[in-house]
Amino acid sequence: MDRSVSADLEFPAASVQLSVPATVAVLVPIYDRVFVPVARDLTGEPSGITMLQRIGTGLFLSFLSMAVAAVVEMKRLKNAQQYGLLVDTPGVTIPMSFWWLIPQNVLLGAAVSSASEAFSAAFLSPSLREQPAAMATIAGFPIT
Repeated sequence: MDRSVSADLEFPAASVQLSVPATVAVLVPIYDRVFVPVARDLTGEPSGITMLQRIGTGLFLSFLSMAVAAVVEMKRLKNAQQYGLLVDTPGVTIPMSFWWLIPQNVLLGAAVSSASEAFSAAFLSPSLREQPAAMATIAGFPIT
């Protein structure tokens, strides 16, 4: 993929993955300072929405990220086929911008910021009121 931003600037291939932690770094404070107070007023729940709702949101965003990745991959393959680049030629760049990868990584960062915080809270919280008894164990040992 074409990783150039301008004539003089080209991103290294691995730097595209920085959009995931950058999204987490941006969304966690927004979630904490904007979303939670508004959701708390609407729902009456002290944390805005329940842990299970946060986990569900994270799983849905993860699914959406994979769907976007599939669409981008289909576009990339179609582009490669148009230019006859389906053969293994590592030195050739497919004429498609790396910016196509950013939406899936941003969605993945949003999923991580939603679900990981909820999973951490679920397993580290002293009150496990929302989980079924089978989920309130680690390796078969009850969490108290």
